[in-house]
Amino acid sequence: MARPAEIVAGFAFTLRGEGLKVPPSSVQHFHRALSELGWSQLSLVYWAGRSTLITRPESIETYDRCFDRFFRGVGDMKELAVSMPSSVLILTDEEDESGNEDDQDRADELPVDQIISLRYSDNEVLRSKDFSEMDETELKMAYRLIQLFRWSPPLRRSLRLVRSRSGREIDLRRTLRESMANGGELSLPAMKDRGHRRRKVVFLCDVSGSMEPYAKPVLQLAHSAVVGTERVEVFTMATRLTRVTRELQSKDPDRALKGAAAKVVDYSGGTRLGELLRKFNDLYAIRGMGRRSVVVISSDGWDRGDPTELAEEMARLKRVAHRIVWINPLKAMPGYAPLARGMAAALPFVDNFLEGHSVAALEKLVEVISQ
Repeated sequence: MARPAEIVAGFAFTLRGEGLKVPPSSVQHFHRALSELGWSQLSLVYWAGRSTLITRPESIETYDRCFDRFFRGVGDMKELAVSMPSSVLILTDEEDESGNEDDQDRADELPVDQIISLRYSDNEVLRSKDFSEMDETELKMAYRLIQLFRWSPPLRRSLRLVRSRSGREIDLRRTLRESMANGGELSLPAMKDRGHRRRKVVFLCDVSGSMEPYAKPVLQLAHSAVVGTERVEVFTMATRLTRVTRELQSKDPDRALKGAAAKVVDYSGGTRLGELLRKFNDLYAIRGMGRRSVVVISSDGWDRGDPTELAEEMARLKRVAHRIVWINPLKAMPGYAPLARGMAAALPFVDNFLEGHSVAALEKLVEVISQ
């Protein structure tokens, strides 16, 4: 009898057979994700696996090939027969679209010795659909996908010295301690070198009226970063600058977003990006939060303030930040050009200018941050 845990293990076996490193902890995360998302929608199965089992962009092509072979029955089915000799999960088109049954119970009841084949779901297009065009059900599904993103901000050299076999400095204290433990006999000196730590990621999220369809998805993304990695700070911007990092520390996304919403009193207001960025620079960035950090600004660039002030503050931020990434949902529109005064003023100081209108666009942002 094919159980969900067996299916998950079989897919992990297939990935390992292609040379991918899939640790047991990742397999457990995959299984937990599918316990929440269910099995009826192939797109969710795909992204649950890709978000939990894959850590390197160069592995995506191999993952896609294995996924097609294992779940869709595309290509050679030899590995499937080896990894899952008695498993089956066949969803008809009607079952795939309905999603009304308990998928895990249904998987437990399927007969043996049949081929696993999940039908393609129309919800695959959800990843590229604009948040402004989604209904409530689609938004909830999109938020679930965003919560599955895996965060791995880049490393930087720290000032703290740690033990290292190939270090540049002799760790005299540890060398003497090991010598005393060996009865005073001299041995090779213990070495130390500068360690590594994750770069800080800072989100500046525009929650003004023009960004209303995209503000909550970006805050969902920021929440997944806060709970998924260390050293993340989150601010909202409209008519004032509001720090919501603490509110987003709850692992429950609904509770975290409600807490942030209660603190942010200027939702759907106007935007004065230059003025608020100056406040961020004065109070936080220049004092240390922005130094060597990846700063993510989410805004459409519509600014009621002076674009000269915005350019000056972007230049100040550029001098201390490791990288500035700007996501703009309008960039996905055909023929878009950064003609808004705020966007035009800020763009010369931006390292990466990305779209921010869909799940796929936000996933691209996570990849860029990890570089």
